[in-house]
Amino acid sequence: MSKVFDTELLKREYKDKFPEDWLESEDWSEGKEKESYIKCKNLIDSYSELFFVTFSYSILSGEFINKKEKIDGNITYLLKIITREYGAPEITSTFKKKIVEQYDVLNKNIKSACIAYRSIIKHYNSIHNNYRFRIYEIENTKGDNIISYFDKYVVPVCKFDFYFNYDDELFDSLLFLEKNICKLIEKKQSIEINNVLIICKEKLHILIKKLFPYSGPSVFSIDFKDYQLTYENIKLDFLGPFVDKYELFSGINSETPLSDNTLIKKYEHNLFQGKSTFSELILLMRAYCKDPQSSKQRINNVFEEFNKRYNLSAAKKSLFDFDRNALQSMKNVMYNCRLSYYLQQKDYTIKSLERDMEKIERFQIKTNVNNYFHFQLAIEYLFKKAKEQISFDELKTIRELLNRYIAEYNKAVSQCKKDGFYPLQLMFKECSFYIKNLRKTVFIPSSFSQPANYKQLEEKADDYRISFLLIENKLDLLKEQESINELKKNLETTTSKYIEIGGIFVAVLSLLFSVVSFTNTKMDVSDIALHSFGIGFILLMFVSCIYVLTLKRDCKLSEIFKSLRFWFFAFLLIISAIALYIIIKHYSCI
Repeated sequence: MSKVFDTELLKREYKDKFPEDWLESEDWSEGKEKESYIKCKNLIDSYSELFFVTFSYSILSGEFINKKEKIDGNITYLLKIITREYGAPEITSTFKKKIVEQYDVLNKNIKSACIAYRSIIKHYNSIHNNYRFRIYEIENTKGDNIISYFDKYVVPVCKFDFYFNYDDELFDSLLFLEKNICKLIEKKQSIEINNVLIICKEKLHILIKKLFPYSGPSVFSIDFKDYQLTYENIKLDFLGPFVDKYELFSGINSETPLSDNTLIKKYEHNLFQGKSTFSELILLMRAYCKDPQSSKQRINNVFEEFNKRYNLSAAKKSLFDFDRNALQSMKNVMYNCRLSYYLQQKDYTIKSLERDMEKIERFQIKTNVNNYFHFQLAIEYLFKKAKEQISFDELKTIRELLNRYIAEYNKAVSQCKKDGFYPLQLMFKECSFYIKNLRKTVFIPSSFSQPANYKQLEEKADDYRISFLLIENKLDLLKEQESINELKKNLETTTSKYIEIGGIFVAVLSLLFSVVSFTNTKMDVSDIALHSFGIGFILLMFVSCIYVLTLKRDCKLSEIFKSLRFWFFAFLLIISAIALYIIIKHYSCI
């Protein structure tokens, strides 16, 4: 930022231009009062323009991020000097009265601007404090003063960017603000004022482009004039590079193959040279994770390079809070990107998911980062796995994990919404862009990140709850089916045992009665042996049939051959058949 626009200058200029007797030192007598009026009005107008331009460039450049104590001190001084008490000036002229009124309007506008700027500083200084609410009082200003542009246009533009998340009314608010700023630019005020307004318009165009994936092409009317807006007809004169990165990060205009993307080629070259920036590594990781042809090695290479730079930056004691928070935010995004890639791999398991989720959660606890995206990825992966043919125990594990992850997801979304969470926060240097034509630096805290849509995230939570109930119902059905199968199995086993015992009992009785009948008749021992072997063979066949009948219905042929009982009966059957054959042959020869 140019030294000409330094908030320190505002203190000196105010003190020099508006000393305690600045009004009384002028000649307000008749004939001289108009000349005095013009002189005093020029003082007020020139200081008003200087104040507006200085404050605007200060906040637009993000100077308050690493110089907040200095700027807050200057604001305190300005608030003190404009509220000092003087004796009421003697009003002897209509022109003097007008100047007194304009001076009063100037001071009120300065006070309003200082409080509005301080609200931005305090937000970043206390971003992790869970205040129930934040309020500050601004006096209603009257009259036409250029400083009022700071409250009306510059601060709202910055706030939209600083607290960027999507809601239904945001798109309309941005369009309305953009049209009002364009009207001011058309008035062709001073070059410095117009340059401030042009930068505000550029910032708004970036934000409007980012909201298009949610809102889509729009037709709207302002002052009875119709406008049609599409993504392509929003042009940027200076901040185009941020849009190029946003399109790569969000996947907009992704028809071009990844390998042919100019930015990716450039970032890959920088990675090979060891000259990558954090934003380049994030964009490479994001792109690789979306590329079906990517490999685990490429993912790990980018992650390792990021970790090297992360460790070097985190070790710096001079790192201010904004950059320290940005480091944690970026690493969290890298974890999430890598997890999204892992979840697409066929060999990825639920055990692997538990392990990777624990790593992310440990990092978040250590760094006080609160994020919902990894929970979202894990939940959707588990629902997908639950639809596959899996066992009761696997589905039970999925249910337990979902129960925990959904609760953590709801908690994270609620906390992020409360804190004005940024899905991605880059380092201050990489959020800043120097505009050569204007010779000014512009701070874009939202950089190329997408806005969080909390309404959509909360609707997802409802969908998760319904899907979770379906899984619980499926578990109950599987448990009931398992009980039925167990009962069926027990019944089949019991029936088989009873049939086997009954068969053996019948066989033994039959053999005994046969032996008894043989002993009551006059037969040779050889005849008795022949008849006994014959009956024994028949009984063995009978028992074998019982064995076959008592087999399970779903029993495979390979399982039968592996059974010891099968080979036992087969052996007895073969021995009996051979013995019977020998005896019959022996008697046929006699």
